Amino acid sequence: MSESLPEIIIDAAAADPAPPPAASKPAIPTVSPATAAFLEPYLPPPHANAYAKPLGVTPGPAPDAAQTRPFVTLTYATSLDSHLALAPGAQTALSGPLSKSLTHYLRSRHDGILIGAGTATADDPSLNCRTEGVGGYNNQEEPEDPAKAPTITTLDDEEDEGPESDPLPGQPRPIILDPNRRWQFTRESRIFQTVREGKGKAPIILTRASSRQGSGEAERWRILCEHGGLFMCPKEETKDKSKRMKSGSRWSWKYILEFLYKEAGIRSLMIEGGGEVINDLLGRKENLDLIDSIVLTIAPVYLGKGGVNVCPEEKKVEAKKVPAVNFKDVEWNVLGRDIVMAARPLAD
Repeated sequence: MSESLPEIIIDAAAADPAPPPAASKPAIPTVSPATAAFLEPYLPPPHANAYAKPLGVTPGPAPDAAQTRPFVTLTYATSLDSHLALAPGAQTALSGPLSKSLTHYLRSRHDGILIGAGTATADDPSLNCRTEGVGGYNNQEEPEDPAKAPTITTLDDEEDEGPESDPLPGQPRPIILDPNRRWQFTRESRIFQTVREGKGKAPIILTRASSRQGSGEAERWRILCEHGGLFMCPKEETKDKSKRMKSGSRWSWKYILEFLYKEAGIRSLMIEGGGEVINDLLGRKENLDLIDSIVLTIAPVYLGKGGVNVCPEEKKVEAKKVPAVNFKDVEWNVLGRDIVMAARPLAD
């Protein structure tokens, strides 16, 4: 169930002409068949039109009618000292070329990709898939003029036509967890440049209907609608404070995942961060139970003290401290200089 945003009055005057879009980052090679085989047991079934078919991946069965939430893959890159970044708000590159290809392959295999507002602000990400062969990177010629520009894909288009006719197959829907509207995006944010270039989809922004509107709210509303994105306002229903997200909202992860499955048609979700999101998911049993698999890239570097650290809350059983999180079905794969762990959380 979704609440409506308070009415926002948008000036009918025409917006200023947009500057030419920035050049897109180039496509990157797909993973090897061996890497695809390594990942496959930990991924959701591919769509019927998945570009992964050449790698020997075949479509899986239709979703179970009793399913109420997406398949969830938690994935991120970390240093040897379990840091995501050198400091809060500092964009820090960790993945090597091969593990970066792995990340983009993972994106192609999920309906949505979720990050928090802090990561959206700090990294200004495009949140698309750049693997060769996916929608927007399938060797099509660039549009020469606005009349030939690619059609912007909206959520309504996907709901009406289904995944088989998705004009951007393999591109995930970006989802920004922003209950307090912290993300102050503009037309020149990379995610919207990517949409205008026909190389990605516009975001869904999960926010609270009751959150305070900041300056420029009407313009952000205009930008989002223009690019085919939307604000979605899940009903704030979690009264038990111990089950709420650590993001200033009253939502629980279980509720948000069920909301995305029902209201946005997200059958598979890749969660990339940032630190607050990852620690919240790993730090409580009711959240850990929602994770179907984890794909973790470890880079051969120490970032040092003061960075953004992945470290779940401590866990005690009968007043005795025990490991916070254990995993099962663990497999490792070396990709260039990095090492990748694929696993499933071990239920208590």
